[in-house]
Amino acid sequence: MLIVYIFTLIIAGAYIVLLYALIRGWNKLKNTGKDSKNPFSVFISVIVAARNEEQNIADLLNALSKQTYPENLFELIIIDDASEDNTAKIIQSFCQKYSGFKSISFKTHKGKKTAVDFAVKNAKGSLIVQTDADCVPQSSWLEEIAKAYKKKTAQMIIAPVLMNYSSVFEAMQALDFLSLMASGMAAAGFNKPIMNNAANLIFEKTAYLNLKNPNLKQIPSGDDVFFLLNLKKNKEKIGVLKSLSATVYTKSEKNLKSFIRQRKRWTSKSKYYRDKDIIFTALSVFFINFTLLICLITGVFVHKAFFIFLFIFFIKSLFDFIFLYQVSRFFQQKRLLNYFIPVQVFNIFFIPYLVFTAWFVNVRWK
Repeated sequence: MLIVYIFTLIIAGAYIVLLYALIRGWNKLKNTGKDSKNPFSVFISVIVAARNEEQNIADLLNALSKQTYPENLFELIIIDDASEDNTAKIIQSFCQKYSGFKSISFKTHKGKKTAVDFAVKNAKGSLIVQTDADCVPQSSWLEEIAKAYKKKTAQMIIAPVLMNYSSVFEAMQALDFLSLMASGMAAAGFNKPIMNNAANLIFEKTAYLNLKNPNLKQIPSGDDVFFLLNLKKNKEKIGVLKSLSATVYTKSEKNLKSFIRQRKRWTSKSKYYRDKDIIFTALSVFFINFTLLICLITGVFVHKAFFIFLFIFFIKSLFDFIFLYQVSRFFQQKRLLNYFIPVQVFNIFFIPYLVFTAWFVNVRWK
């Protein structure tokens, strides 16, 4: 029993160290776009890979047409990856209206990584801004990005993504997504970047081209995080854009089945991680939840185990709440904290299930 106690304390201690580091990293970040003067001097290439997005693509294109950044200082390159719906027609219609909007259609399905690679290589801008076809940026998006880039030279800048929600289930997703997004930003805040999001990703074209295989094309998913880890391995600078005005909004999954499929796709790439920081983070999150699950099940028969469960759950929730309170306040998402306890309880069961099943998923984009 003593060995069990020691192991439990080690797991809890590792998680506390992780959350303490994330809290410090978040607080070190500044509003990087604020107060910068004359940002209108950087030519930006916005790239989007799309497949079967007829329900979403028009919202993105409308938002891009309303940017406060000068039209002559940015272009859009959107790659249609052999969509089977009306995505290509919608894109072409917009491109006829705006000279800076360029559409390229693949005749056969080649995958997101190939589409992104093609767009980057054909971009005119030295600064690339990537987003997804189901996202909607704010009108000041590109202006804020240009401000941040002028203030802080970095080969990659991680920018915020928030999830829209209209139901309890979607709000729980939004809170969980907020924690993932903020963890990536906070980790970069203390120079240990571990994750980013292609929905709002800024990088220099030369940084991409200087790598032989920047996003690991042989792996179906993870075009964003593998690019980051490659830059990190080469000791390139990774910055963070902590700005509400530069936030991109994405959609939540509508049902549990699609949510599980999405998270399995995200988790499946973890088997390819070799970076010690991301491995430590992933193992800490898994083991704290797995330990809680074991203690909860064992606690039905052994009361001591149940008290251990309560203790670990309290400590974990305390540090999680401190971190998420600061993040949600900054992004004006404090209402999501109403779902904090349900999400905490859900993850006790869901994260171990996800880890054990995601390894056997065959990933395919759209």
